[in-house]
Amino acid sequence: MAEVVKPRSLEQAVRRVGARFLALAAVPSSILLHAHPELVRDGYESADWTANDRQHLLINSTAAYTRSGVIGRPSLGSADKGKVALASLVRSFADVLQALE
Repeated sequence: MAEVVKPRSLEQAVRRVGARFLALAAVPSSILLHAHPELVRDGYESADWTANDRQHLLINSTAAYTRSGVIGRPSLGSADKGKVALASLVRSFADVLQALE
């Protein structure tokens, strides 16, 4: 079985996942605005970019669809939404998180 390598920080996790993490824009922006607002770039409120036909996103990464790496609507993110989303994720994955500790 492969060893699970835990990131040392949220910033490291974001960098590791990279462009795939940003594809949903509003969700990760909200979580970061709640947990680590210093990691959210200035101007996220106007960084919305939609790319409706992205059937090869996993093959081509976001570079084929956007210059900034953002696909989605980070402008819809908020710290309050991030608090709710993070609490929901923790509840939903509590058993998995416990197994990884």
